[in-house]
Amino acid sequence: MAEQIHYAAEAPKMLIHVQNYLRRTTETVEQINWRSIGRFKRRLKLHESIRMTKMMYGWLNVGSQKVKMGQIGICPCCGEAIETQHHLYTCPNETMRHTITEAIKSAKSTLVRQGIPSSIYNEFVEQVCLAVNLENPDDKYTQDLELQHVRNQQSRLGEEAFMKGFLHNEWTRALND
Repeated sequence: MAEQIHYAAEAPKMLIHVQNYLRRTTETVEQINWRSIGRFKRRLKLHESIRMTKMMYGWLNVGSQKVKMGQIGICPCCGEAIETQHHLYTCPNETMRHTITEAIKSAKSTLVRQGIPSSIYNEFVEQVCLAVNLENPDDKYTQDLELQHVRNQQSRLGEEAFMKGFLHNEWTRALND
């Protein structure tokens, strides 16, 4: 009951914020898998949940935030004039690229251990690779035509929504099929 009361009090304001943040319609924002986000965040330690929220809503202390406070906003890794949150995932610095590649491999291993079907985890890894401008480390990737609908629905949420953790409900449907 407490969860429903909290939802009724906070959800409408949050949906409006996300709608403006992602520049999407209410109908589109309502297709985000909010229940999975909530379940995942409840499993995190408080500091991890806060960090995830900052990442999702663009509140990380990156160069673009520092500029607002009168500080220098240059990327410390590559010298990009204004470091944005998106730049964290696409920075051309060799160490950053290696770290992202290793994180993708680790995420894939986790998905495999969790028993996620290969078509789903391969599609998920492919979407991450596209979002961070990396080639898929798995040479076995082949596009599953049944997941085309998931890709299309996810793209309706916007280019950066995927990397911010705003996943479309269709991912869950695909997992359950």
